[in-house]
Amino acid sequence: MASYRRPKGTYVRSTQDWFSDRIFTGGWAAQNDPLVNNGTYFSVSLYNNDQTGRLYYVYRLTIASDSAQFYYASLHSGKVGSLVANCFSINPQLGYATGQIYLLTQTGTAGPPWLPNPTDPFVTFAASGAMAGAAGESPAFILPVGDSLVIRHNQSGNQYAVSFWFVPLAGN
Repeated sequence: MASYRRPKGTYVRSTQDWFSDRIFTGGWAAQNDPLVNNGTYFSVSLYNNDQTGRLYYVYRLTIASDSAQFYYASLHSGKVGSLVANCFSINPQLGYATGQIYLLTQTGTAGPPWLPNPTDPFVTFAASGAMAGAAGESPAFILPVGDSLVIRHNQSGNQYAVSFWFVPLAGN
């Protein structure tokens, strides 16, 4: 190395823990009572209620039900259903909560009813048996403030559970 080349400052970057230190999670499980297949469809959604305008980068979904073979993930403007839970950080030192979980229960006989707007973008997950998951190094979804990421299944069933794993970050 040439002797005239010297660093002009110090660059400090976060360790790779920055990601895991900022993960939030939330979810909900629903069950029919009594346990009979009565044409009930559950939709569980993550609503971005962030007060500082951050986007939710959704990195993982965990989905389970007793009957579905396909799951639909769709983006909707606004809230879908009734508030059932608040999300929380896996790092208790953050001390604030962001994100809300909503549940919508619908009944029908001819397949899953489409949610508020059938023209909203959606993606279909195929599942082996009755469990599905999506995870990766890149986000599966980016959820703006005021929007919901809705997960629903293609068959009526008795039990259904969804969890979301996301990181709130400032957008570009």
